[in-house]
Parts: sequence; structure tokens; C-alpha cells
Amino acid sequence: MLFDEDGSLWALVRRDADTFTAQLGFAKAPYRRWQWKDLGEYIGGPVMHRLSSEHALVAGRVWTGKQVYTQVWLLHLPSAKLLPLIRLPSGGDNSYPGMVIKGDALYLSYYSAHIDGQPRVYLATLTGINTLLNIIKQ
Repeated sequence: MLFDEDGSLWALVRRDADTFTAQLGFAKAPYRRWQWKDLGEYIGGPVMHRLSSEHALVAGRVWTGKQVYTQVWLLHLPSAKLLPLIRLPSGGDNSYPGMVIKGDALYLSYYSAHIDGQPRVYLATLTGINTLLNIIKQ
């Protein structure tokens, strides 16, 4: 969940029914009337990290029906449009990423069983966050 400066709330939820695609919800306080947009992608164990007033990073598990992996997207909040950024080394049982930005780096923790079928926790460090911030400000 992300809060705007005015107290409005954004929520990203996975959906395991109907279309199986993630939903982005928006509500103003007291959060009784929600507007929902379909993201068109299955995202398991989703997490969001705000980049700007209109953009957030999203990470979670992708399930295509044939492949399962953990991915990072750029999300434009007003339009609910996802832009895939990077597929993390992952497969098999994997998901539940966490994200922290420090300086120019994005740190992602997640678990995956892609090497030998045994789930392990991984930490990925992605640099270039300041460049991404400059691009979305244009």
C-alpha cells in the first residue's frame, strides 16, 4: 500500500480468481469507496515502492501458465500501466520480494528454488535508480 500526501491510498492486490490478474485500488480517506483497475498481469506476492507522485516500482511473482519467475515493473499509478523492467534469476517456488531504495540502488530480497529445487533467499542489487527517476520526471 502507498499513501499520497493528502492521505489517499493505493493498494495492489493479487487475485487468484476470475482473470487471475492483479488489481490496483485507489481510495480517499476514510477508504470506503474504492476504484479498481485491472493490471492485466498475474502478480503473486506483490510489493510496491513509491518513486514519485505518479510512479511506483512493483515486484512479484509472474505465472504465465508455463513459467514462474520474479519480476520488477515500473507502474504508472494514474493509468495503471505496467512496464516490465527486469526478470530476476528465479524459478520454481519463488516470490514475496521486499524492496528498499538507498542512494542509487534498489535492494530486492526474494526467495527462489531455481538452482536445485530447494528454496533459498536471495538479495539482488540494482543500480541506476537515479537515472530511472530522471526519466520519469521528463
